[in-house]
Amino acid sequence: MPLMVFLCLDAHGNGRVAGYCLMRSESKVNVKNAVKAFCQAHPAAQDNVKTVLVDKDHNEREAIREFFPEAIVHICLFHTLQIFNRRTKGEPDATNVKIVLEGIAYCPTKEGYSELYSKLQSTASQDFMRYYNENWHNCQECWATFHRDLSISCGQTTTNLAESHNQKTKAILKKKRANMAELLRNLLLLHSSKTSRTAMNTFNGKVKVSGGPSSFSYRSRRRDRPLPRFSGDFENQDDRGTGDRQQRLDKH
Repeated sequence: MPLMVFLCLDAHGNGRVAGYCLMRSESKVNVKNAVKAFCQAHPAAQDNVKTVLVDKDHNEREAIREFFPEAIVHICLFHTLQIFNRRTKGEPDATNVKIVLEGIAYCPTKEGYSELYSKLQSTASQDFMRYYNENWHNCQECWATFHRDLSISCGQTTTNLAESHNQKTKAILKKKRANMAELLRNLLLLHSSKTSRTAMNTFNGKVKVSGGPSSFSYRSRRRDRPLPRFSGDFENQDDRGTGDRQQRLDKH
């Protein structure tokens, strides 16, 4: 049973799952309905999402363009190069064609893309150029680096964050289960675990208990003062009642 995962990137660069959708099949209609359901659950997403990173699935790209018309669609760079490797296997000069395609994918300028495109025309077969023009040349903004760099991507060029989470969800989907309720329960447990782990990683990255120079300098400044005999070191002696409490404690 296919599972569509909607994963977003938070302000700290962590992947956050914003939705799951179980589908009977990955048909064009089902994919569109899944994206539509996500938009209904998150009304603000359609106006605020700037970039969507997907693999090469045509149905996904169509659905994204329909429900997120203002968002830019990026195709996973890893999947792009993987497809190029498969499609060039039958080429007479496959090695050089792959080198040119990889150069095109990473090329940082439009001029460089044009030069490499001309080189590809003289290196690849007519059949491959027909395929390339129909499937890649007409959507450069989705995968070519010089185009992608003009839009928000937060440095994400592949779907690795989603794939890492998908490996765990696949284990749940393949596991023998009694019913749908058990599947959903396990999926929610996985989601809860991921959310807690992400929150902890974010906390650890922002808050650190220092035992180094900062702690040393704090102790150095306090060498001329007696150590407190009770919990709560009243630094501000102007606080109301602080002096009276200290005197009562000293009497005892």
